[in-house]
Amino acid sequence: MSLIKTFTCPHCGYEDSGKYCSKCGYKLEKKRLTVSNLFAATVDFFYNLEIKKFIFTCKSLTFRPIPFINSFINGERRNCYPPIKFMLLNAGINLFVYNMFKIDKIDLDQEDSALELMDNLPQSDVMFNNIVDNYGQFLTIFMIPLFVLASMVVHKKSSYNAPERATAIMYLFGQFVLVQIFLNLIGGIFNPFLIFRSYISAGLGIFIVVLLNLKFFKENLVNTIWKSIAIILFVFGGMVGLLYVINIILQYYFD
Repeated sequence: MSLIKTFTCPHCGYEDSGKYCSKCGYKLEKKRLTVSNLFAATVDFFYNLEIKKFIFTCKSLTFRPIPFINSFINGERRNCYPPIKFMLLNAGINLFVYNMFKIDKIDLDQEDSALELMDNLPQSDVMFNNIVDNYGQFLTIFMIPLFVLASMVVHKKSSYNAPERATAIMYLFGQFVLVQIFLNLIGGIFNPFLIFRSYISAGLGIFIVVLLNLKFFKENLVNTIWKSIAIILFVFGGMVGLLYVINIILQYYFD
């Protein structure tokens, strides 16, 4: 006698067998996230903006981030904005706001001396500063694979695969960038606020890593602390290494 496999419908919670939920008609088979799924979502970014899904995703990530991420991973994706699309859209908006207010040009205390210093820099350093100022938002996307790699080491017993781990950090990183948009808007209008922007961003970044370890990977407090520190150091070191490589390449071409 063969056992019938049952599923809990991610849409209505009804337990049923077969391909579709007999209560709401939602497809029951759990479809795990794969690299091809994430690539398809990236392609979708360029031709299909879904405002209602975007708003729903923003609200869910604000008030119940981990349950929302887990529901997406478990198959409830009907009303969700795709993670890559969410992250890239917010990064693009933030870059627009950043450049619109020329935030990189705002110096509250030493604007003249900073401009004089820039005039004396080698061409490679000037190019490097321009890349970081104008495209820093997109360079930070490299934190995603660094986080996934670090989490695969410190959470190697977790059942989440690499695309599912990437989904979690992309959603929270996208929400982080959304907060940065508002910080840049406030700083662009009221310049003295820019002093606090970096501190708020750093604190929020640490909070995201702690939240993932504590709630997503379900670690106890002690493991959450040391694993959060390990991941932060690894990601920070990886980003420093990336910027160093970019600087070396620019020196090679321009100096």
